[in-house]
Amino acid sequence: MMIVKNITDLLYRYDCVIIPNFGGFICSEDSAALDKNTHTFTPPTKRISFNKNLNKNDDLLANYIAKQENIFYEDAILKSEKIVEEWKQSIEIHSLELKEIGTFHLDQNDNLIFEAYNDIHYLRASFGFTTITSAPIEKQELIEPEKEIPLEVVLEKPKEVAIKNSPSYLKYAAIIILAISLYGAGDYIYQQNLQEPEFANATEILVNKEPKIQETTIIVENPLPAITLNIGLTAIKKPLNIDLAPIEKSLNYHIVAGSFKEIKNADKKIAELKSKGFSATIIGKNKWNLIQVAFASFHTKEEA
Repeated sequence: MMIVKNITDLLYRYDCVIIPNFGGFICSEDSAALDKNTHTFTPPTKRISFNKNLNKNDDLLANYIAKQENIFYEDAILKSEKIVEEWKQSIEIHSLELKEIGTFHLDQNDNLIFEAYNDIHYLRASFGFTTITSAPIEKQELIEPEKEIPLEVVLEKPKEVAIKNSPSYLKYAAIIILAISLYGAGDYIYQQNLQEPEFANATEILVNKEPKIQETTIIVENPLPAITLNIGLTAIKKPLNIDLAPIEKSLNYHIVAGSFKEIKNADKKIAELKSKGFSATIIGKNKWNLIQVAFASFHTKEEA
């Protein structure tokens, strides 16, 4: 039935769902559990119980039915009341089963009994989790591993070669090699002794000659006479491009026409002043880093 599907949807979202004129389903959250006897692991879940005294309409179920089936609220109320009457008749005759929720029946004293299906988990955090049964884990005694026996490394001294037990030709060969080695060493020492005096004499000669070289002075008896060139101005037929005028003193006094941030504006001002007959120039930047343009510059304050 469609109304049962609507109830199960609401049980995932809410902890209480009331069916008007019938009763209310209440959810209580249980944490994960382990049954040591059956070795069963149960995930966290919501357990459903039923209370027949919660039968007043809270509009939750009716509004949800109206929205899901796209009908009016009043039609949803009438539909739920009709289904509740069918449920009551079914319980009085034998029993009532609501899929994924549980079963209803009357006991010998006509008391309403509800048995919930515990295999359905209405906790959204545990959606998809199932109950797991695992085989028991048998304890095993730990067997200590056998201790490794460290290997001892025995270093033996090299055996000395016993010349006595060697063949006679090996003895003579050893004596000959030793004699050749002694002869070569003696000859080398002798040659070194011969060369040492030669090196000492050569060093002494160089030491004695060095001061003489340093003290040598070249004396020129007849120095060349100085050459004097007399060039008259009359000898120069073509005038040279040389400014013979005395160097003028710096022009320290200026009449400033304006100060500019951009060089193009300063050039524009210079062109304007020159067109009016002034000797306008750029005289540098002031303390505000602005380019200064002067009408003219002079040697003294009086001239300015």
